[in-house]
Amino acid sequence: MPPPEASLVPELRLIVTTFAKESDATGTIRTLLSEELIACGTLLHRARSIYIWKDQIEDAEEIVVVLKTAACVAGRVASRLRELHPYEVPEILTFTPEAADAAYAHWVKKSCSGDVQWDRSRSDSPSTS
Repeated sequence: MPPPEASLVPELRLIVTTFAKESDATGTIRTLLSEELIACGTLLHRARSIYIWKDQIEDAEEIVVVLKTAACVAGRVASRLRELHPYEVPEILTFTPEAADAAYAHWVKKSCSGDVQWDRSRSDSPSTS
């Protein structure tokens, strides 16, 4: 039997992405929170990415964002992130943590019901289905 502190770990997911602008990052996080798809989004400033894009080597400062969500809605988070993200090809990486505090894992899972659907006819507010 696994230790109690690890019991909810398979139900957690961390999704990592990057943004050029803080306003895009915070707006996306707030939208995902309002839609109850994530419990938290953490912004890590001043990351430096060096990559090839359209046959050119690029060197850019970015903000790394770590989204904490439940496994049951992780696919919806990734889909919604693709819709909201300003990049043509956004980085969307999903990880399962090896361990997590049981109380934290419970809070994440409870926070991510995913029952709120974005009403695309109204860009200013989510609606409950």
